[in-house]
Amino acid sequence: QLSEERTENVGLFRYSLLQATRRAAGAPGPKELARLALLNVIDIFLTLLPLVFAIGTVALILAEFTPLFTWLSYPMVPVLELLRIPEAQAAAP
Repeated sequence: QLSEERTENVGLFRYSLLQATRRAAGAPGPKELARLALLNVIDIFLTLLPLVFAIGTVALILAEFTPLFTWLSYPMVPVLELLRIPEAQAAAP
């Protein structure tokens, strides 16, 4: 946690630069940062991938085996007719 009270008698920009320099001095090196970033990416990927698969599977089941998306497309027919799209009834679902 950084101290936000300015104790040094310097301007705001110089104080900000000093705080940033102090914070950067305690940061890990480039190799460690790359390793941590890679672990973070892998964690996000492995956490979100099952969720994406589950949502995609449910959507595919709903699209193939139920008339849900046909029902959802009915309000689009008047919009497509308003845009003068030919065969709006066939284009909506």
